[in-house]
Amino acid sequence: MIIIIKFLLQFFNLKDVLAYDRFTEALVNDANKGDRNISQRTNLRKIYYHYLKSVTNDFVADPLGKNVKMTYIRTAQELVEKMNQEPYGYYVLANDIDFSEMTTNVTQTFMGRLNGNGHKIIGNKIPIFNKIRYGYVGNLTLEDTDIPRSNTTSGALANKIESSTAEKIEATGLKMYFGSKNDLSLIGGAISNVITRDCTVDRLVTKIANKDEFVEKINAETGGIFELTGNIDFTGYTGENAVIPQTFTGKIEGNGHTISNLNNCSLFANFRGTVQNLTIRNFTNTSAGRGNGDFVTAFAQETFTATFQNMKFENITLSGRNNVAVVTGMDGRDNANSVFENISVKNANVTGTGVYVSTFAGRKYGGKMKDIYVQGTLNVTSTENGGLVGAMQQGGTIENIITDVAITKASNSYTNLENSVFNASLIGNIYNTPVIKNSVAFGNMTGYNDAQGNKMLPYKCVGAVQSQVIACLTKCYEVTECVGASRVSEATAGHLDTIARNNLNAEFYRGLGFDEKLWDFSKITTKGYPILK
Repeated sequence: MIIIIKFLLQFFNLKDVLAYDRFTEALVNDANKGDRNISQRTNLRKIYYHYLKSVTNDFVADPLGKNVKMTYIRTAQELVEKMNQEPYGYYVLANDIDFSEMTTNVTQTFMGRLNGNGHKIIGNKIPIFNKIRYGYVGNLTLEDTDIPRSNTTSGALANKIESSTAEKIEATGLKMYFGSKNDLSLIGGAISNVITRDCTVDRLVTKIANKDEFVEKINAETGGIFELTGNIDFTGYTGENAVIPQTFTGKIEGNGHTISNLNNCSLFANFRGTVQNLTIRNFTNTSAGRGNGDFVTAFAQETFTATFQNMKFENITLSGRNNVAVVTGMDGRDNANSVFENISVKNANVTGTGVYVSTFAGRKYGGKMKDIYVQGTLNVTSTENGGLVGAMQQGGTIENIITDVAITKASNSYTNLENSVFNASLIGNIYNTPVIKNSVAFGNMTGYNDAQGNKMLPYKCVGAVQSQVIACLTKCYEVTECVGASRVSEATAGHLDTIARNNLNAEFYRGLGFDEKLWDFSKITTKGYPILK
């Protein structure tokens, strides 16, 4: 084996990290997982063995590689023809190659070596290779690949790469289906047991300047990367249900700009991508949503494995039945695990007659919510509604949250009276055991009198039962002077406590881990809490 590794180092001009260290890493990984099949080491041996077979013509040539034939490629036609004739050979690009006129590619399974020699393959409209197995491709740039977006599985280099090495491959100006693919998948398509190093993709960024471009360009490529170059005013837009009805898996860079004045429509039906540095302002939605007033939202009707960062929502008015919320009506279902960070909601006025009504997220499954400020009003008649989340499902982490949400429940429409009470400024109800910590809830609650004359008020912080409060909350607080029902008791000490306004100062919030780089502490003296900058 040492002889083989030395040969590979000499032939491929690889440094120790590409052979010795890889076998060491595989040895450690196999040992740690108790793999009796020693899978990683076996796969490495297979890869290097096939390298030897391909580059030495089945060991016929000099085993030290001195007489190995290297074929230089100068045109796209030559590349396809020669590699189809001898798919296990050793090839070197002699110059840049224009692939834009090619209608066929390397259809044979490529098991050889291609050294791009620092050159480019330009403008390919199909992958260069159908399949690479036990092969090597490196030192290559793919430029202006333009594969039809209807092809959702291929990479710029290949449809499929198995048990091979790809290194120092750069793809620039890609025009193709991005979806949720990582860089290696965008290069190699279906990936299996690939050794990779320094492979990068410079994805094409589409500029958006106005509402017409927003609608047209994002609907044309819902997996693309988009950058706002100015504020977008949706005044006069008359679409139905959602501006982007397809599932969005790309990325939106807001650049600090604002999207405003959208009426009776959500921006996205199903958001599974990334959005950051964006303000949403003056949205009103009282439409039927997905039907009968469900999923009436401002930004997304539903999210899943999404990322929201550095956003502001201002002056949002919504009215509907179930899953009525400012940011997302529901964060998917099982394992949605979306991330929401550094987000403020101001002056949100939300009305819902059903469940999962919220000034932020109707229902949340797992994931993370951190550094969030929510201020507004909720008008509800049912249960599992809340300022931050109506119902928190599964695990996940919630921390450093301020809610100042006034909830009015003037009557009750939920037939199960025992379970009709889960409405609160922070979280309506909690399932499973998420981690909820270092958060403070404000807001005055208005309730109704039940048949027995009892005053039924929404909760000041969390509506969940005591056992869930103890299991999930740490250092969470409701404000003593605020009006509402309370889950605080001796048993909840350290989990959920009440705190007087005069004890709410900068030192208190520093102790909870609020970051003064993100939060404006100057507002504490007047409001009792900091506000996100």
